[in-house]
Amino acid sequence: MKKNYTAFILAALIIPATGLLAQGRGGGRAGGGGGRPGSGAVSRQPGGQPGGRPGGGAVNPGRPSGGAVNPGRPSGGAVNPGRPGGPVSAPVERRLGGAVVISGGGPAGRPINPPQPPPPPTGGPVVVSPEFFDPLLPGYGYYGYRSGRVIVVPRSTVIVTEPDVVQQVVTETETETVTTTEPETNATPAVEVKTEEKPVLKAAPVKAGDFQLVLLEDDAEDATPAVCYKTGEEMKFTFSVNKLAQNPVEGKLFMKWKRSGDDGKVEEGRNEISAGQAITLATTIDRPGFVRIEASLEDEAGHDLKSKFDGGAGAEIEKLTQAVPEPEDFDAFWTKQKEQLAAVAATPELKKIKAKQDGFDAYEVKIPCSGPRPVTGYLIIPSGATEKSLPAKVHFQAYGVRDQAVPDGIPGMVYFDVNAHGIELSQPKSYYDGIRAQLGHYAYNNEENKTPDTSYFRYMAARVIRAFDFVKTVAAWNGKDLGVIGYSQGGLQAAWAAGLVPEITHAEIGMPWCSDVGCTKAGRQRGTCPDYQPGLDYFDPVNHIKRAPETCLVDIVRAGLGDYVAQPSGVAVLFNNAPGRKRVIYYQNCAHAEPNALSTPIVMRTEDWPESEPEATK
Repeated sequence: MKKNYTAFILAALIIPATGLLAQGRGGGRAGGGGGRPGSGAVSRQPGGQPGGRPGGGAVNPGRPSGGAVNPGRPSGGAVNPGRPGGPVSAPVERRLGGAVVISGGGPAGRPINPPQPPPPPTGGPVVVSPEFFDPLLPGYGYYGYRSGRVIVVPRSTVIVTEPDVVQQVVTETETETVTTTEPETNATPAVEVKTEEKPVLKAAPVKAGDFQLVLLEDDAEDATPAVCYKTGEEMKFTFSVNKLAQNPVEGKLFMKWKRSGDDGKVEEGRNEISAGQAITLATTIDRPGFVRIEASLEDEAGHDLKSKFDGGAGAEIEKLTQAVPEPEDFDAFWTKQKEQLAAVAATPELKKIKAKQDGFDAYEVKIPCSGPRPVTGYLIIPSGATEKSLPAKVHFQAYGVRDQAVPDGIPGMVYFDVNAHGIELSQPKSYYDGIRAQLGHYAYNNEENKTPDTSYFRYMAARVIRAFDFVKTVAAWNGKDLGVIGYSQGGLQAAWAAGLVPEITHAEIGMPWCSDVGCTKAGRQRGTCPDYQPGLDYFDPVNHIKRAPETCLVDIVRAGLGDYVAQPSGVAVLFNNAPGRKRVIYYQNCAHAEPNALSTPIVMRTEDWPESEPEATK
């Protein structure tokens, strides 16, 4: 069935387990956990890489050909990389403008050797017997990026997609004959035959947790990564369903979906789907920007089954520019702010407190600053650190008011964890509740944001500068490696720091809030930043990142293609505006949160990005 729209095509491919989806590549690999539906729509891939390739464990039994090789490949001779000890597919590199894009590939999951199901017949449904379904079997890994490191995270789930033929109502009881032998007596031994009824499970109504919605990604070597489309090129999103429930389930499943984009076009729909079937959404965008796809599973009555996808794709994103030019007096404004800050003596107050870990010294710190509040935060230093021996890193917080706790220390690192608002530390809950009530939805006041002098961000940014004024005086700092890290609002502050503190050598920025704050002026989708007002241009991180020194590594370690708190178009502009060496990691099926087991990474970096990890990131 195919419906044509002006700018959007929904191709609802309802394919049985023995049909098109089961042949050849079967629609591609499942992003981070779905697996490849093969001839019997059965995919058991413990230890698979984020793209769903089997790794370090079971073979892929769903391909329509026999033999010990990977039967789904046209060549018919490649060894199945899913066997223990087998090779792992290499990432694919492409050039996009002046950047390198890396997609696919990755490490295998934790090596395991589960029992193997028998090879499937060519064609026809395959039933997975219970001994091959172990919900505790270690499985899927995914990329998690932290300070540029690649982390493989094991996941305690094995996905088994069963064909519809096994989802049937069984009889209430079945008769089983059991033969038992009576104890031997003087008489001739007798055999007594007993009959007992053994109940078996009936099909239960579908409920949350029974099925999992997954995106099937094209595993062809020439497949287009999600952020590398051309304008006007068709973007395809093919979804399938994995059955997680071990018991029989009855009831219809539906996928509810919505397409929106930086072209202002919106389409919505609802289609029936079941295990072993697929739905493909196909769309285009006629300008540089992103398309967002939201999808979820629900039952026939519309009840949410708690399995969602939130992601998308981008076209010619290297051409995205900021929607509003920076103010002509941008540099003059910040020169004035620094002068006002310099007029306030930066004499710190340090109070030694108990560290969370042995081997560290911890301090509560308060430093005078321009504006109504000082800088406050926790300084953690390895015990016995000698003068000028350690790199330093400053951490900034996400949005909100927190009962800030003493953080963990970082071995071999001077670490300063800064409070976003300069409030007192180690206070009772009632104190922080009062601050929350006082600040409310800070930074969202349109009247205040008309000018930079009255914006809440003005003195938050001053505290960012003053925090580094302090860290640069810590005796253990080596005087050369100086990093900043922050996520969401903390990512906003980290971008400020990269442009306002020339000594910074590494900026680790995650989900940067308020990037390209005027994006609606260009017709693009916005995040949950404040409404655009002219005063916010002075705090837009896309203006600050342009002033980062070329010696500073700009590392945007997390950007969700489904994140519309920090919308991906703003992240793309931030990356495009950064000078020097830079990297951004987009995650498919990731909103404003930690990547999940179905989130797959796409890395975009400059060719001169260092292979070794900088000291300030360790």
